Amino acid sequence: KVDCELVTPNDCKQLCNAIEVSDLKGGLWIPGDGVANPYEICLALSHLAAQRGVKIVQNCKLEEIESKNGKVTGVKTNLGYVSCENFVNTAGFWARHVGNLSDPRVQVPMHPAEHYYLHSKPVSFLPQDCPVVRYIKMLNILS
Repeated sequence: KVDCELVTPNDCKQLCNAIEVSDLKGGLWIPGDGVANPYEICLALSHLAAQRGVKIVQNCKLEEIESKNGKVTGVKTNLGYVSCENFVNTAGFWARHVGNLSDPRVQVPMHPAEHYYLHSKPVSFLPQDCPVVRYIKMLNILS
């Protein structure tokens, strides 16, 4: 469940006073939505995993995921075969592709998308916790 709510253009203006709302029909407010640096997150998670005994192999290409009786038994890579008791698909943007490497194929119900962000120096009239604003033009296909 994602905590979110539809909001009016006035609500949008109150949430982020820098946006123009005269052409908006409304917005979607997701209080828990945030921005993170994926590189730093990856570093932190890999550091914690290594502390717990996980062996990290870089420059290793996943070629196939093998399973037996519905359970992953190992993976084929360009560096050889690795047997495993557990397999977690943490491929992010490429998770759907990794699901397709499985036999039988695992459907990952997501579609990769890139989001572009503008990082600037602090802006005097914006609060420190100003939300991320994404503008999506909706085409009126019903008329």
